[in-house]
Amino acid sequence: MILSVDRLDYTKGVYSRLMAYRNFLKKYRQYMKKVVFILIIVPSRIGVVQYQLMKDKLDKLVSEINSEFGDLDWQPVLYQYKHIPFNSLVALYSIADIALITPLRDGMNLVAKEYIASKKDNGALILSDTAGASKELPESFIINPNDIDEITETIKVILESDEESLKERLYSMQKRLSEYTVVKWASDFLKNLERIRKETNEIEVKIVSSDIRAKILKDFQKAQKRIILLDYDGTLVPFSKLPAKAVIDKELYEIISGISNISDVLILSGRKADFLSQQFEGINISISAEHGALIKEKGGNWKIMTHLDVGWKNEIMQIFKHYTTRLPGSFIEEKSFSIVFHYRNCDPEMSEIRIKEFRDELINYTSNLNLQILEGNKILEVRNYDINKANAGMYFIDKDNYEFILFIGDDWTDEDLFKVLKDKNAYTIKVGIENSNAKYNLYDFKDIRKLLREMLYAII
Repeated sequence: MILSVDRLDYTKGVYSRLMAYRNFLKKYRQYMKKVVFILIIVPSRIGVVQYQLMKDKLDKLVSEINSEFGDLDWQPVLYQYKHIPFNSLVALYSIADIALITPLRDGMNLVAKEYIASKKDNGALILSDTAGASKELPESFIINPNDIDEITETIKVILESDEESLKERLYSMQKRLSEYTVVKWASDFLKNLERIRKETNEIEVKIVSSDIRAKILKDFQKAQKRIILLDYDGTLVPFSKLPAKAVIDKELYEIISGISNISDVLILSGRKADFLSQQFEGINISISAEHGALIKEKGGNWKIMTHLDVGWKNEIMQIFKHYTTRLPGSFIEEKSFSIVFHYRNCDPEMSEIRIKEFRDELINYTSNLNLQILEGNKILEVRNYDINKANAGMYFIDKDNYEFILFIGDDWTDEDLFKVLKDKNAYTIKVGIENSNAKYNLYDFKDIRKLLREMLYAII
């Protein structure tokens, strides 16, 4: 006995499953008079012309199947167009060998769960991969509801399966349904809402308020030795489709120049050394390039923080080039100690697919190498593991007894230094409303410029 229970609706795929059953009877004549399909359609939107036409189409197909294959002793489709009381429905569930539930699109489809819950020791579920319940019932026979041949073959597979294997599938689904009940689901749902509420409150608390801003300015004003550490992209300047276009403007140049006269300033960036030198030319500040691989102290020249092997770059570059051809709009940036894959200009859906493949391949390749894979804002970077902003930042901070320390960054590459500065008397600010090891948050680069300008005026 094959059972289907559905409302009369376009999304339920009833016509397709009838066609699949007809196809099954044509193809596998040995099952004639051994299988019956009970089709129960619950009336829906009575009086709507299109739904009446749909019903007429189903009625006609049922008649054709019964006429083509049936006789006085056997009717292949037992069709009922009416509401069935729940007790009667459970009785049908309990005796049906197969439940055929193949919606073209469905939110959950509780009929599938009702069927599983009603079974005692036998039964098989054929379930559409577009039904929400398919995610919770992977032991069912998952099919494409538009593939009539697949439905046909799945019916045959079940009829020829041994009873023990079907029982094992059934018991696994019953166990899951009995443990993850609607009460448990509701409890989890409410707990998640509460967790999100708490996280939201934590984020709201971390936003730099007027009181916190006043305290930052006061501490900055009274300190004798000050240091300000700043990320570049996303912190001082907005992101650009072409990284070379993200240059400082006159306003930012004047702010950094002014701040450098009253405080030590360190720019911590993943950018190349020559780019950063060009942007801050004429300003008396320290700069760290390529996430700390290269540093230039005030008035000095560039030097390498640590000597590292970069022999890995040649082979890794081949992987990078392979994916630039597979993701239109992407490009590669090669630095002294790292390689960066940019995909800001690419199609978002295609990027999601390709970047996952790319990341997996890189993880597999670098598993035994002293390399780190970093994911930033629309970038994927591979670099030597010993290079990070925390080491570079602390190199400068430890040089003096600073009474005021401020670090501002926007990327997860800044999290290492945020974490280190947690235990120090330092202000740390994350640009953007995201969870972070930073103590506070500000919305965007405009807010950062405003804060720096206020700090400058607090001393002047």
